Amino acid sequence: MLKQRRTSFFLGISKKISSIHPIIYIVFYVSLIPIFAGLYCIIPAGFYAPYVRLEYNGQSDAYEIGVMIQTAIRRGLRARLEKSSNHSNNIKIREELLYVQRLSVTDSSEIKFDIYTMFWDEERNGNIQIPLHVVMRAPSKIITFSATGDVKKTFRYVELGSASQFPEEFGNLVGLVFIEIFKPADVFSNGPLLELSDDEDQKLSRFFDGIGGNATAVTGAYGRMLYFSSIVITTVGFGDIVPMTALARGIVAFEAVLGVILAGLFLNAIAYRAAGGR
Repeated sequence: MLKQRRTSFFLGISKKISSIHPIIYIVFYVSLIPIFAGLYCIIPAGFYAPYVRLEYNGQSDAYEIGVMIQTAIRRGLRARLEKSSNHSNNIKIREELLYVQRLSVTDSSEIKFDIYTMFWDEERNGNIQIPLHVVMRAPSKIITFSATGDVKKTFRYVELGSASQFPEEFGNLVGLVFIEIFKPADVFSNGPLLELSDDEDQKLSRFFDGIGGNATAVTGAYGRMLYFSSIVITTVGFGDIVPMTALARGIVAFEAVLGVILAGLFLNAIAYRAAGGR
């Protein structure tokens, strides 16, 4: 008797589940994609996407970082000029004619960019335009703090590219111009430095994080994870975005299993209706 009741109970549940309209399963299935995409966006460093820097958004971020670096360099030159009208090495750089171009990624922790600048060389008594090839690495920075413990200033180390990349006619001017551009207004270090605001440094750190493969550190994270969520729930699995943490893997696995279950319930509902069920 008890066995019959159990059988009847489960048959009743099965009939109720089968009688649900297939469209409801489809709507629920599709609605899970943006929900899980939102979850993926808030998991810290949960996903690795090695090709994200090649996307349009990744290239757009690189352009914005180049503009940001150009602004910071010009600001530093103005600050030094306001403190002192004297120029070292008899080189007077015109900050309004300094441009940062062709910023690119060399690896997951290094970027390079070109600086084109016009300056007055007193020794040659004329204007000279010279290109500089500059390298910046992710971990190379200095942070100074105020007496209250707040961040006071942030500086990033920069390096001059290989000497073989520069025209021979510029001679030792390349090194002198490089030092003149990246000498902080408040000198406390021997290394060439670029001063950044706290907000600029955070943007640069996020950019380095993105080119290192963090799928949510590059602009357009939600759209990227929306694509990833649709790939997971349909169990296609292209592998261009990979979960890296236990939490991320757990949620991805749950979405994949849930997607298979919903697909099965959808097909079951169609079969039930085709068989004459109501």
